[in-house]
Amino acid sequence: MYYFLTDHIGNVRVVASASGGVVEESDYLPFGTENVITSALDNNYKFIGMERDFEGTAALDHTLYRQYAPNLARWTSPDSVHGSPANPQTWNRYPYLLNDPMTLVDPLGADPEDYDPYFVGCYPDPFFESLFGGFGCGYSADSKCPPGYEEIYGDPHTNEFVWGTRSFTRIGRD
Repeated sequence: MYYFLTDHIGNVRVVASASGGVVEESDYLPFGTENVITSALDNNYKFIGMERDFEGTAALDHTLYRQYAPNLARWTSPDSVHGSPANPQTWNRYPYLLNDPMTLVDPLGADPEDYDPYFVGCYPDPFFESLFGGFGCGYSADSKCPPGYEEIYGDPHTNEFVWGTRSFTRIGRD
């Protein structure tokens, strides 16, 4: 079993084993280019939790609606939502997040949305693990996490966090 630890927009920064050892650690540039720090695992879940396909010469990140090329900072197909005169960035239907990756996220590949600064990450749901024995695939509009994972919210200033119906206070740093 592995634990995928994400940052505030869903990038998989650290993958830890069940024993707590780090098996993969990565940093990401704003548009998704990965800088691997350590890797002892064949993990395909990368930028904002999207599944990355390494076949061919370019890596593509798969979402529910489209594919994203992080090396180009562009979607490989046009956005289904047409542009709006109120926001000229929307007329170009290929750029990622209207060229604003620091304040927007788009885990479905359909519509950029504001990120939640209190969203800490996704962690495996023990109930889902016991029923299905693993990780699901795809996202729903109701959750920032893939099936089988629970959302964790927290305030880094107070070290108070909420995981499902549980709440806790972090003491010290890892």
